[in-house]
Amino acid sequence: MGHRTLINEAYVVFSANVIRFSQETTTQIGIPASLQRNLSNVTRPHSQSARLRCERNPPGYRSTRIAFIRLFGDKDVLREWFAQLVLYSQAVTFAELYCTYNQIGIGALRMLGKIHNVAICDSDVEELKSRIHDLPVHPEVSVTLQRLRDAHFRLVTLTNSAPDLRGNPLERNGLNRYFERMFSVHSMGRLKPAPGTYRSVAESLAE
Repeated sequence: MGHRTLINEAYVVFSANVIRFSQETTTQIGIPASLQRNLSNVTRPHSQSARLRCERNPPGYRSTRIAFIRLFGDKDVLREWFAQLVLYSQAVTFAELYCTYNQIGIGALRMLGKIHNVAICDSDVEELKSRIHDLPVHPEVSVTLQRLRDAHFRLVTLTNSAPDLRGNPLERNGLNRYFERMFSVHSMGRLKPAPGTYRSVAESLAE
């Protein structure tokens, strides 16, 4: 079962940290026009001003940025770090290897420390992990998920993060009740966007 079948059967697979569809994205992955219209209706932001506030100052961004300002004296290093996290996670996937997203994130932080001539201590790593762990959700997420449920979409998640004994972000924010199942790439040994990872989720949902 491939991506198109998964979408055609109205399974909506969300990443744990991306709970939003755009018209461009739904077109690219082949969601039928009727489902595109439904998604557009249920995921529309409450207002233009609310959307702009969210984009300019996303929840948790300020908290995470503090750690990078303290370490590097430059808030923009946060974006540099995240770009490296995505780059190396994809490189690992294309090489058909596996290590956790957490390991890649720590490696990227230490690499940037060397590039910017900043010593990264274990306590710095723990601070960043703690700030990320406590990130809040966007204010419109709960309402949007309820609209999707009311529109009879089956909702599951697929995250690059490994299981955490303290619970995942959805559980900590009380959003897990909206989802039928929550998947982690850790059990499959392949980070997104490895096709086999999505195929495994699709097959599990078809059982």
